[in-house]
Amino acid sequence: MTAKKRSAQGSGSIKHRADGRWEARYVLGHDPATGKAIRKSVYGSTQQDVRRVLAAAVQMIDTHTYKEQAKTTVGAWLDFWYKTYCDGILKRYTLMSYESIIRLHLKPALAAIRLCDLTTDDIQKLVQKLQRQGKSPKTVKNVCGCLSAAIEQAKGDGRIMSNPCEYVKYPKAAQKEVQPLTVEQMTALLNAAAGDSYEDVFFICLFCGLRKGEALGLSWRQVDFESNHIIVDQQLQHTTQNLGGYYIMAGTKNGKARMRDVPPFIMDRLHAVKQRQLLDQLKAGRAWANEWGLVFTDALGGHLHHMTMQKHFKRVATAAGVPDARVHDLRHSFATLSLANGDDVKTVQANLGHATAAFTLQRYIHTSEQMKKDSAQRLQDFYEKSIEKKA
Repeated sequence: MTAKKRSAQGSGSIKHRADGRWEARYVLGHDPATGKAIRKSVYGSTQQDVRRVLAAAVQMIDTHTYKEQAKTTVGAWLDFWYKTYCDGILKRYTLMSYESIIRLHLKPALAAIRLCDLTTDDIQKLVQKLQRQGKSPKTVKNVCGCLSAAIEQAKGDGRIMSNPCEYVKYPKAAQKEVQPLTVEQMTALLNAAAGDSYEDVFFICLFCGLRKGEALGLSWRQVDFESNHIIVDQQLQHTTQNLGGYYIMAGTKNGKARMRDVPPFIMDRLHAVKQRQLLDQLKAGRAWANEWGLVFTDALGGHLHHMTMQKHFKRVATAAGVPDARVHDLRHSFATLSLANGDDVKTVQANLGHATAAFTLQRYIHTSEQMKKDSAQRLQDFYEKSIEKKA
């Protein structure tokens, strides 16, 4: 009598079911009492999805790290993940962003799906839905980035075998072309801003390359008049979690502080701001409330507002003949001006707070191309003056 062939532990198969789903089956082990194979199944909307899960399951079985997949829903896991792995750990603004993403986008689309059944196809449909709603590529990627972080944690905990977010295709964000101001436009803008309540903020953004939130969040403890430098380590952020939103003080975009050596004319401007603020404080008396010790405040010491700053800038830019200019273009103008005046890329990167010099070069490619031409011309001048004459 021929012995019945015993299925190998970890072996698997894939088939297309009549209901349209794909099923991957694998052998987890054998019942010690009967010797029968213990088979498990995973399902997905595409063959590729179940093939990946099958491969992960077989590897876990082979390495004796296999765990049963969690039966909890995506919605329940997102709640648990947020409370356990995010709250009290991540920065406040990131927390609020995640809470909003989970509530507005992830739960409505995916909450009822079991975590172990979530597929790349499910997430790709969410991407398409967000696109139809007119969400920008950056927003789409932020939504899926939040989901991926939650799923990756579930994978790390052994609750699921793979992260279906890894294979999602995202819409490509078109790189916005940098539009720095010309020297003439800078002069016109500064003249148009004269007397405006946001004049000093615009001045600092232009000549220090600060982001809007960094300028509005600049405090006096960050300004060192003796050493002529400022430390950029925080930004004023506006949240929209509740009706009307509110402001918080948060870290810089990359979470790192940077020290900026600045020329005397900037320190002179900041000194004048301090003197005017002291007068405002005397006038306000007990009503003065500058809780963060900010450099730029209203007449009672309150912080300035992002949207109000934008409105003032729009009015000033229009008067200067550059109506399409944005506040952020002041930062671009600073970078371009620095490179054009001979600052090396590493210095500009540090002053702007970019992660890498490569990003700075890519962002300001037009200016860097001109720098290459200038370098070639300087070499030509050197050759003509020093080498060719002696040859």
